[in-house]
Amino acid sequence: MLRIAPVDADDDGQFAAWYSALRTGAAAGRHAPVVVSATALRSQLLHQTRAVRYAFGAFDEDRCLGTALLERDTEHNSHLGEVDVNVPPEHRRQGIGTLLLHELSEIAAEMGLTTLLGETAAVGETSPGLTFARGHGFHSVHTEDRHVLNLPLPPSRLAELARTGDAAEHGYSVSSWSGPTPADQLTALETRMNAEVPTGNVDSDPEEVTPNVLLARDHRLRERGYLSLVALVTTAGGNPAGYTQLLVHGDDPTNAVQDDTYVLTRHRGHRISAWLKSVNLAALQASSPAVRYVHSWTDGTNNAMQTINAQFGFRAVDVMHEVQRGGRQS
Repeated sequence: MLRIAPVDADDDGQFAAWYSALRTGAAAGRHAPVVVSATALRSQLLHQTRAVRYAFGAFDEDRCLGTALLERDTEHNSHLGEVDVNVPPEHRRQGIGTLLLHELSEIAAEMGLTTLLGETAAVGETSPGLTFARGHGFHSVHTEDRHVLNLPLPPSRLAELARTGDAAEHGYSVSSWSGPTPADQLTALETRMNAEVPTGNVDSDPEEVTPNVLLARDHRLRERGYLSLVALVTTAGGNPAGYTQLLVHGDDPTNAVQDDTYVLTRHRGHRISAWLKSVNLAALQASSPAVRYVHSWTDGTNNAMQTINAQFGFRAVDVMHEVQRGGRQS
């Protein structure tokens, strides 16, 4: 008898079955899929922070046939609930995903969340996740191309790419580190990036990044098992001009995620992004030699970053759709 029930992340057996179903569903049919690790996700559920998560499973006795997650930020965009539903291929087209989404929708309504937002990877317009979302009233409101870079790259190639601009000749310098970020270095850059990055018609407001927000995020990353690698370019006067960040989880040492790359508008035109990426990829290969894939998500209208990614050897493998239902009440 199928039942929809909350997941107890303290229950080893139940969580293992639930995560296995999530990973199988999320990875199905995708090239080099990157899925949140069991350790990181379990930590998120056991140690709730400003982002509160609710996990549910579709269970047939001890077997988990599908998974659902609802996340809300208690400090920002309080109208918004992020939803995630995964069903392994062998259990699809039986109404399991519909039951799980209905459970999340009921809880979101009780919380007063008026906008539901999800992500699904698609190869073509008939991909299962996109078809499911549209069939339940969601609309694609923003897309990003997922690009994958195979590693290792020859150090000589990275050095060549780093030299393609003239930033150093104009007094810029680059530094890199792993671990916590000095709070005064990236707050202004991240705030500007949040305001400028293309988000399509997603019903959310950009967040101002304060030192406390940055410090809390760094703490969460360390607590959940992520290695953070950051490269920063500064002006001759020491002011931040641009940065990039890569993340690697200890449970998934073959995959790295390109989190952000951003250069302030007034400093563009010197190929600072290429310099940043070259330095950070060299640091990644030195510190995490097991990494074989770097994953980057880039808006299709961001022609400059699309070009730089192609020069490094990134190739497009699928499209991430942000799908949305509802909206803020006027």
